[in-house]
Amino acid sequence: MPRVVDHDKQREQILDRSFGFFARRGYGSVTMRTLAKELGFSTGTLYHYFDGKDDLFRRMFERLSRQHVADAIGLVDPQDPLPVRLEALEAYLQDRAAHLQYVVVLAIDYLRSQDGPEARAFLTSTTRFYRDALQERLGLPGDSLGKALYSFVIGMMVHQLLDPDGVDIAEQVAVLRALG
Repeated sequence: MPRVVDHDKQREQILDRSFGFFARRGYGSVTMRTLAKELGFSTGTLYHYFDGKDDLFRRMFERLSRQHVADAIGLVDPQDPLPVRLEALEAYLQDRAAHLQYVVVLAIDYLRSQDGPEARAFLTSTTRFYRDALQERLGLPGDSLGKALYSFVIGMMVHQLLDPDGVDIAEQVAVLRALG
């Protein structure tokens, strides 16, 4: 009797499990063959679901960004005062700092490996998705504050990655609260 495969579930499983391998190895070091071996699938199975490594990576990154935003939205009540919303952002960043650092590094690695208009457009779209969600959920007026806060968060993630003792997320968010 043939095995019944839930293709949507299997595609999601591949996407969910791919991030760790990409994060450990870097975009340029991963091939469909090494990824298939790592995940326990055949290379043909990966090609059944994805056109290639770039397609798989982009779908993985889109899925990841949607999940990040959904998780953060669940923590931030737009009716709360701004200092309370910033505390929720702080908790989110504290809890996921290491993971988010991998996301930033992997995005940079992808851009280095795929430097071209399509890769830039993809990462621009992803950046704007994160930035707009952050701006909307925190209830920031205008576009400039959302851009500044997003830049602040990304900078903080990179700074903490380069100098783990040099950045304290709680301290940095307290500075933001003091401004508001």
